[in-house]
Amino acid sequence: MILKLIHRTIILLTLISLLLLGSKIITYYKTGAAETSILQESLKNTDSTKKNIVWRNNDASLANPNITYALAKDLHSAWKNLNQSIYHQDEHNLSDYYHDDMIEKIKDKVSQAENVIDRHAISHDLELNHLSLDRSVAVIKDHRCILVQREVNMGKEESFSLDTISYTAIFVFSDGLWKIKNWVQEDLVEATDSQDYSTTTLEENLTLIPDILGINYYAQDYPWHYFWDSTSVDIITTDFKIIKELGLNTVRIFIPYQTFSQFGKEEYYLQKLNQLMDAASTVELRVVPTLFDFPIGFDLLTYPYYTHHLNLIISSIKDHPALLAWNVKNEPDLDFEQHGKQKVIDWLKYTIDHTRHLDPNHPITISWSSINRLPILAEKLDFLSFHMYTDESNWTQTINDYRSRYVKPIVLEEFGLSTREGYANLLGQTEEEQRIYTLNIISEAKDNNIPWMLWTLYDFRQIPKGVLKPRPWIKSKQSHFGLIRKDGSKKELFEYLSRNN
Repeated sequence: MILKLIHRTIILLTLISLLLLGSKIITYYKTGAAETSILQESLKNTDSTKKNIVWRNNDASLANPNITYALAKDLHSAWKNLNQSIYHQDEHNLSDYYHDDMIEKIKDKVSQAENVIDRHAISHDLELNHLSLDRSVAVIKDHRCILVQREVNMGKEESFSLDTISYTAIFVFSDGLWKIKNWVQEDLVEATDSQDYSTTTLEENLTLIPDILGINYYAQDYPWHYFWDSTSVDIITTDFKIIKELGLNTVRIFIPYQTFSQFGKEEYYLQKLNQLMDAASTVELRVVPTLFDFPIGFDLLTYPYYTHHLNLIISSIKDHPALLAWNVKNEPDLDFEQHGKQKVIDWLKYTIDHTRHLDPNHPITISWSSINRLPILAEKLDFLSFHMYTDESNWTQTINDYRSRYVKPIVLEEFGLSTREGYANLLGQTEEEQRIYTLNIISEAKDNNIPWMLWTLYDFRQIPKGVLKPRPWIKSKQSHFGLIRKDGSKKELFEYLSRNN
């Protein structure tokens, strides 16, 4: 009887091991929540396009806040209905926001379109130049209107374009709405940001990238979705001191859109973000924020919402002394299969450009899940980053080949080895194997001047639902990459790093 039980147990464990081996590469990296469920919820609660309308302060706008509010509201609706009209090739409520002469011009343009055009206005930089005495006529200048569009040719080929225009529009108040009577497109003049208080330049910050010795950070009890709601400043401060004592100089953090876009909580999360940056600065750690992490949508209608997210985060900390660089997106190549490679790359191009527009002084990168993805958008990035959780033979030679081709720093941004604990993580390694593997990678990186960041400081005591596939062995594996065990004691690798860094 006992022999039968042992035999069955061995068979069961063997089956589990085979299932894990067969799916581990596919399932290991796919750590995101369901794609659009959280996004759709955030779309219900806010209209970020309106939030991306900014008024330049002058005497006219300051004296008439109610009118500028109404103008912005109706301008937003006018652009929305114009774009819908172009997409559907009909008039689509144009009469509510345009006078007859403008409608005829729009109809002529729509009739000439040969392809389906999906276009969206992302943001506006407005100035009220004139307001009549009877408050019935207004002239505004949109200094910087960002448009994104995707054109479908014969239902097959898609082309993406990003355009920034400037125009002056005449509005007439009629039937309770501000209607556009005419507008004239003008030459775009890019203004310098007079509020740029950064004390460092892009070139100066880039010189710090090759010196990165870092770690990817979540608190032990509050990783992923739990982090920003539950982690106190005291916990972060204590952890950052530990990281500094390990001889490390950089932390990578994650700023999930799904959390920071929650209606009515933006200021709360921005305050916590600034407190984290202050804690890093206190112990002289540099920070690389990842602006988007989990799977998100990449359709054009989402661009205004992500633009608002970028505006909030970047404007809040771009001048903080602890900021080292921006990471635009974590492992976007894992979104290629579901959303389409070109659609994801189009979104990345836009996000890189907008991030650079908001902050020209800090380097920009993208995290790729594989070393082989490094050439993607390499020409637009200031340095390249990749993750490595599998044995890669000759990986340093691959990096050196890429460096000679692109002449820019390349960072091993995530690597590590999960340690074994109990029956749920039978394929985990011993702590000695973790130490040997990690130190070998660090040694190779040092010999080839490759900056690196470990995954991660802690073994996690809990993992939120939706972060990983619902398989206990996967969760257990992801819970044990840390340098510090769940009970707070330190693994062999921690002890070695603290003595030798």
